[in-house]
Parts: sequence; structure tokens; C-alpha cells
Amino acid sequence: MSESGRIKGANNVKAFKEFIELHNQQDDWINYLNPSKVKLRRSDICEECGFSKSALRQNPLLKDMLKNLERELLQKGVLRNKCLQEEGFKYPDQDEFVKSYDEKLTRLRDSMDLVDKMIALYQSELERLD
Repeated sequence: MSESGRIKGANNVKAFKEFIELHNQQDDWINYLNPSKVKLRRSDICEECGFSKSALRQNPLLKDMLKNLERELLQKGVLRNKCLQEEGFKYPDQDEFVKSYDEKLTRLRDSMDLVDKMIALYQSELERLD
């Protein structure tokens, strides 16, 4: 690999690391899920980081970072486990149930965010009164 290729690869790793840190703070990974919610949309990630999809396949560090990120998101429940998907069992209302479940989960997360903001507001109010 040429020196400029190494530098470009290192810059890509740095950009991806910053991308991960930013979106861990913002906790908005749901915006980067593919339709099946089994993995992240590579094209969106690459576009935001400023490198091509081939960089994710060819740069071993990027490849490992993406694999680790998806593993963490799977453990947090953001991603679905493709092994647990019941593809062979198509119940009549399965798609509707999954959709309503996802909507309820989104509403619950929004409610939790609101509660967190209220707690922070009350804590700052208490500190102000002390």
C-alpha cells in the first residue's frame, strides 16, 4: 500500500471512529438501520464519513469496527438478530404485529427521552434552589 493509501486509510478510520462516537452520544442509530433492521445501511454511513463502500470491505480496521459496532447494537436491542427472525413462519398478522411493536417501542423510547429531560430539568431547578 502506498504512503498516501495508508494516510487515507487512517483518515477513514478516524472519521468512522468520530461517526460512532457522535451517534452513540445522539443515540440515533435507528436512522441508520436497513429495512429489515438486521444491519446498518452502509451507504448512509459511508456518505456521512466521506469514504466509499469499498473502504468498509477493504480496510480491515474499518471492517472490524463496523462488525463490533453492529454487535454492540445487537446487544443493546437496536438491531434484530437475523437468526431469530421467523422467516419460515408467516403468521397472518405477523407483519402487522411487528410494525405495531416497533411503533410502540419508538413511542416508549420517546417517552423515556422526555422523562430524562424532565429529570434533568428538575435536578437543575433543585440545584438552583439550594
